[in-house]
Amino acid sequence: MKNIKWLYPVLALLVCGAGIWLFQNVFKANDYENRLPAQPKALAVINITKLADEAGLDEKKSGEWNVLSGQFESVGLDWSKPVYAFVTSRELVGMLSAVSDEDMLVESIKAHQEKGQCEFLGDYQGYQWALYEKSWLLGFDDEAALLMGPVIASDLNMMRAEMLRCFHQDKDESGCSSRLFAEISGRDASMTMSSTLDVLPNSFNETFKMGLPGHATLGDIRMVADFRFTPRDLIVNCEIGSDKQEVNAYYEKMTVINGKLSGVFSTDLRPNTLLWASANVEGKSLLRLLRKDPDIRTFLIGLNMGVDADRMISSISGDVAVRIDSISTGRRYAYSLSAELSDHSFLDEADYWIQSAAKQSDWTLNKWSENNFYAAMPGWQCYFGVRNEWLYLASSEITAKNMFKQHSDVLSSWQKDLKESRFFIWVNMSEVVNSPYVKSWMEMSGNEIWQEKLNVLETFAVRSTDPRHIAFKLTAKEGVNLMNELLK
Repeated sequence: MKNIKWLYPVLALLVCGAGIWLFQNVFKANDYENRLPAQPKALAVINITKLADEAGLDEKKSGEWNVLSGQFESVGLDWSKPVYAFVTSRELVGMLSAVSDEDMLVESIKAHQEKGQCEFLGDYQGYQWALYEKSWLLGFDDEAALLMGPVIASDLNMMRAEMLRCFHQDKDESGCSSRLFAEISGRDASMTMSSTLDVLPNSFNETFKMGLPGHATLGDIRMVADFRFTPRDLIVNCEIGSDKQEVNAYYEKMTVINGKLSGVFSTDLRPNTLLWASANVEGKSLLRLLRKDPDIRTFLIGLNMGVDADRMISSISGDVAVRIDSISTGRRYAYSLSAELSDHSFLDEADYWIQSAAKQSDWTLNKWSENNFYAAMPGWQCYFGVRNEWLYLASSEITAKNMFKQHSDVLSSWQKDLKESRFFIWVNMSEVVNSPYVKSWMEMSGNEIWQEKLNVLETFAVRSTDPRHIAFKLTAKEGVNLMNELLK
């Protein structure tokens, strides 16, 4: 045994060396994550390598995508490690990345400065700083790069102080200890995002709260989304949840939507249809939900002065489909609605509707054939009736006459997804982008460049298989690499 005593100090040295290596390469490897701002409203993690593999960007993996310049190049950022994007509690937007070579990153920033893309601010309190496009402040050292903004010149020092707090905080003080960080960790996706819905603009408030308990706020609702890519597609799967039992109970019940779609109206499309949407609906529950929106409630009151709209809606049971065929420059829609009915006894009152309308100066109601009617009031007109035991509503006479006579295969490739869904929305992006209204809007707003970018898209679809899961799929035209186009 005496002959092997010399091994003890060697083993001790090896253990120490292994400990140092583990600390530097494992435990300390993700110290950059501790720079995440505390309690973010939204947080996303991006696996650049996995994203490149899925999206077919292998030929560019020798470089690194530089979010600051919009090009693949070696910039000193270590994107073999996760990249984080976030919205802070003060609604600032930012990104966090590990640094592989601080000197290379400085040189890259100086090169951008020569091109007029940024201003290199130099060293301050041991960190390097740069200002991009006079709005986005970048701070970094040899471990992490933190980008935050937007910021105005007078608030630059305040922003830098806030970022310095992020650089100096420990894990328990950082976004790593947040609920959102726990939700995005360990998921098998090229990108995962978690957010509370109060990150949305205030204009969405009433829309997303419709039907929820009165005291609920958008901050009570969380969404976790996984993003996956193929060369042509972006696929997003979202899960909605809450820490409040009554909010979850609302999503679990969702009595407005009965069950899975039958797809009965999925062949009634034109080749140039812009949008088709369908859900399996219980009419009485739908009516209760619609009445909670002040604008819709006011419209229904006006509508009920001419026809018994409440009774029509309550008679719906089964698939309901909405189709939009065109949008003119005057923002006039060519549309139709189809619905399965539990009964159509409301038609028994049609003669009374017509007599009542004749006594009103602002209402027109005519019967143009059996069970088919024309209605108009200021700013609105439609054709409606019952055909094949189905309710229909259309914006024009020609659309009304052709209801349920078309047998299109536009949605043939979506039939499996459609019939597994509780609601399904399909958008023909090629037709939407080139519609007169959208083209006119882009020209007037100076966004013609977006028309060129969006022209690579073919379709966009949204579907839900259960009350708390929603999936989105964006598809590029045949032969187009979607990610390559998005990164241009």
